[in-house]
Amino acid sequence: MTSLESGITKLLGRLSIDPSIRQSAVAQELNVTRSAVNQLWKKLEIEHNLRILSNLDYKSIGFHHIYGWVSTRSDIDSITKFQHWIKNNQYIVRVLKSQLTSKMDNRVLFEALVPEGNDLRLFIDTLQRFRKKPYSLDVIYDFTTNVANHFNFGYFNGTSWAFQTDFRFEASIDAAKQYADILPVGQSRRQGPLGRASIQDVIIAATIESDYFSTSSHISNILYRVGLNLPSERTLRRRINKFRSTIAQPYISLDHIGLERIIGITIDASAQSNISKLMRSQAVTLPKVRVLTGSDTIVLILGLPPQTDLFHISNAMTHIVKAPSEMCTFIAEQVRDTRWLENIIHKMTVRRRDKKTRPTR
Repeated sequence: MTSLESGITKLLGRLSIDPSIRQSAVAQELNVTRSAVNQLWKKLEIEHNLRILSNLDYKSIGFHHIYGWVSTRSDIDSITKFQHWIKNNQYIVRVLKSQLTSKMDNRVLFEALVPEGNDLRLFIDTLQRFRKKPYSLDVIYDFTTNVANHFNFGYFNGTSWAFQTDFRFEASIDAAKQYADILPVGQSRRQGPLGRASIQDVIIAATIESDYFSTSSHISNILYRVGLNLPSERTLRRRINKFRSTIAQPYISLDHIGLERIIGITIDASAQSNISKLMRSQAVTLPKVRVLTGSDTIVLILGLPPQTDLFHISNAMTHIVKAPSEMCTFIAEQVRDTRWLENIIHKMTVRRRDKKTRPTR
């Protein structure tokens, strides 16, 4: 059982409202010393791996965020082969495998960050190949238009989560249906027009993704290690601040907080549909959720208390999501550690360096 002192729960409650807030500002708002906040922050880092991460506008730096799922009711061998490919693909950042689904099938959910160009075409071609014989898998994928992460500590009393997934869960969402068009959807990072960026700027963005508060000295060290020219510290700080304000959306990441059960919800529904707007608006009421929205689909990845019953969630969603939209809920397990843009960039810079040093014939 998770047990956190009241000072920590207050700190987390404030961070969940605005993850970009500095420790000094938190101390001022909570009327405590900067030292006290720092002590609690360090404790969370050590015991719960507290990090302030960022969702990025990946398209602005030349990358496409792609997500999707593959399913089958019978061909375990084919979906195992797909899982092996997707898990080892250099552009994959997250893979979840179903343990039990509401459709009684086998399902693999994935997210990828793929650069524009030949690599993107090859990635999409391979996905489509798994639709054909000999695999014949159901393959759904979409290009992300919005990505968001929400942490709601309103259900946490310091020792346990009071989140209910019985009829009250269904009733609260059902009551919001008629207001789907006007309900706020919470903060998210919209994917803008496709842009081009130097490898230097991509590295800056990637570092902010895995540490929103990353310093100019830390990024300078990274640029130096990969053999890139270093801008002046003033120029680098200005570019970091610009990226934070224009392409980054910070969010809290915590481990060992009593939300170990991973529930996935996949919905085939247009981004303009009421169900898509409803799910995005109600996501902020869940304890922990990652929301991926595309043109024709929406995915929610929930972190919930271990005792959460899939049946209640599935039953509630079935009553809310009506035809022609199609929905599946499933208990999931993570089959690989989450990777970040910086992991992908590392491989790209190594490959770039190898090409430069390869002897000519």
